[in-house]
Amino acid sequence: MLSGEAGVGKSRVVAALREHVEQHGANTVLISCSTFHTNDAFHPIIAWLSREIELLPDDGPVARTAKFSKYFSKLSSGPASIFPASIFDLAMLLGAADNLSAEPEDAGPDERKRRIYEAVASVILAKAVDSPLFVIVEDTHWIDPSSQILLENLSARLGNHDAIQRVLVLMTTRPESDKHWDDGAGLTYMALDRLDKSGSEALIDNVTGGRALPPEVHDEILAKTDGVPLFVEELTKTVLESDLIGENDGRFVLTGPLSSLAIPASLQDSLMARLDRLGPVKEVAQLASVLGRTFRQRVLAMITPLDAGQLDAAVGRLIDAELVFQRAVEPEIFHEFKHALVQEGAYASLLKSTRQRFHAEVADAMEREFPEIVASEPGLVARHLTEAGDALRAGRIRTLPTQRPGCRGNARLQRRTGGP
Repeated sequence: MLSGEAGVGKSRVVAALREHVEQHGANTVLISCSTFHTNDAFHPIIAWLSREIELLPDDGPVARTAKFSKYFSKLSSGPASIFPASIFDLAMLLGAADNLSAEPEDAGPDERKRRIYEAVASVILAKAVDSPLFVIVEDTHWIDPSSQILLENLSARLGNHDAIQRVLVLMTTRPESDKHWDDGAGLTYMALDRLDKSGSEALIDNVTGGRALPPEVHDEILAKTDGVPLFVEELTKTVLESDLIGENDGRFVLTGPLSSLAIPASLQDSLMARLDRLGPVKEVAQLASVLGRTFRQRVLAMITPLDAGQLDAAVGRLIDAELVFQRAVEPEIFHEFKHALVQEGAYASLLKSTRQRFHAEVADAMEREFPEIVASEPGLVARHLTEAGDALRAGRIRTLPTQRPGCRGNARLQRRTGGP
């Protein structure tokens, strides 16, 4: 468990380790928790497995079941190593059980959840048969209770399995998290601290390409960022993009007197200064921030006045500025803010009335154009309605059973496991 405050570099450390182990032949499983889904049972597990099995939102029951069965038949250990009841319950969780053989005898909620824990652990262990496996679980301070128990069970099971030599599970969290993990999970806690002065100076040099900043600017960045890597990086970029410094014979020089207000004093001020210089693109970033750290471009397209070409160009500028990264292209385009603090900063810059209007537009667009999102993630739509101030509609949405498109199985499973 890697613990550190927001912006201290957890994601960068994980990314560097992932690149290293993949170069040496390891496979990677990426499970991401979200602030929008802290009350949605198994959401990060469902999202990971849906990507793994290549389940698409508009797949019908036949297609979903076929993909599910094909995936399990290809696991190194084969489906025979997993109890049929566990396979069936996992299929129900993913909305891929309608065309499977007859479901096993009914059981209580605790037993059905135990079967899901068992099935997911078996998938992880099967993926570790032929090569080492690196399991990344990001932002566990936002994890839902069911997924947390699943991971605790996985850790306990790994401790008594030969695969313990071939599997590394690395989770990230913030120190203020109130999530308490089972001592029996065998976790090793590591704290990631802020950079010391030499570390901050090295990061500044990395951003400037090794060219020295004027000493007074350099010292001001060190003083204001206090060793928070994300702030060091963003504030240095803010200075480089500003009119504060120019170039002379390949050197950075001050263009005028350095006032105490010339350099932003907070990470949010620094990020907003960079967004302000992007002009109209700032509005796209603010609108995207309402969707969350990770956002679908097709949903963003429905709530922005820009046409497709203008939106592509705007998102492209955010990518060039390294404020947003493209996370996936298939089966649809997903983008992700560079860091949760970037998304939070853009979101906080909106007036409350504007935020409410945007949340209402997002919810309306989802209900009108994307019924599969409403069906599979009612909690997400309800969250937008709640933030829009429409508690009545949010309550109605939350009472809908989670329903994978074209499949009745997931709703049955929720009733039998005690709901989300």
